[in-house]
Amino acid sequence: MTRPAHHHDDRYYRRKQIDDFFAEYYDAEEIDAILEGYYDADTIDAILTDYYTADDVDNLLSGKSDVGHDHDDRYYTETEIDAALAGYYTKTEIDGALAGYYTKTEIDVWHVTGANAEGFGANTDVSGGASTAVGQTAEASGDLGTAVGQAAEASGDASTAVGQFAHATGDESTALGQAAIANALDATAVGMASQAAGTSSTAVGVGATVTGARSIALGASASAVASDSLVIRANDILMQNSNGTGVQRLRLRGEDGNFYWIYVDNAGTLQVDLITI
Repeated sequence: MTRPAHHHDDRYYRRKQIDDFFAEYYDAEEIDAILEGYYDADTIDAILTDYYTADDVDNLLSGKSDVGHDHDDRYYTETEIDAALAGYYTKTEIDGALAGYYTKTEIDVWHVTGANAEGFGANTDVSGGASTAVGQTAEASGDLGTAVGQAAEASGDASTAVGQFAHATGDESTALGQAAIANALDATAVGMASQAAGTSSTAVGVGATVTGARSIALGASASAVASDSLVIRANDILMQNSNGTGVQRLRLRGEDGNFYWIYVDNAGTLQVDLITI
C-alpha cells in the first residue's frame, strides 16, 4: 500500500519561526529574577490596609465644603472675634485684680448697721453711727466710736479702743493697749491691762489703775484710788523746771491753797519755798 504524501502548509509555524518569535519574550528564570524586586500580592495587601480605599475617600469628602465655599455673614471672622475680645479682661486678669478684695461672702459676715459706719474684719459689729471697727470680732457700737484690734470694743459714744481686747465703754473714753479698759466718762487708759474707771481719770503704764475721779496714775502698777490724786510709781522722778540756778524743783499745791516749790539744795537739804506771785 502506498502512503500519501504529507505536507506542512501555511497553517503551521516552522521551527525557526517559533524560535525567532519567543526570542522577544522573557523565559521563566528571567521573569523570576525581575519579580524579585517587587512586592507580592500578600505584601501589597498588608501595606494597603493602612490606606483609605476610593470608597472611604468618597465618604469622607461627602461632608466637606467645596473649594469655592465661603462662610457668610452668619459667622464672625477670626479678626472680628479678636477685635471684640480686645476690650475684655481674661479670667486670669480678673482673678489677679480681685485678689486684693474681700468676697461677698466675707463681707456678708461683717455686721455693719450704723449709718456711715465701716467694718473691716470677720464678724465685726459696727452698729454705732459713723463708727469704725477694724479687726476680727471688733465692736464699735457707740456713735463716732473707733475699735481697732481683735475683739476691741468701743461702745461709748465718741470712744476709742485700740489693741487686742481693749475696751472703751465710757463716753469720750480712750483705751490704748492690749486689754486696756476705759469704762468711765472721759477716762483714758494707756498700757497693757491698764484701767481708768474714774470720771476724767488717766491711767498710764502696764497694769496702772485709777478709780478716783479726775485722778492720774503713772507707772507700772500705779494705783490712784482717791479723787483728784496723782500717783507716780517710779524709781526716779526727774523735774525739768528750774529757778535759774539749775536746781530742779517740784511744784505742789498745799491744803492751804498756796503753791510751794520742793527741792533739794546744794547742801542736800530738802527745801520747801512758798511761791509768791
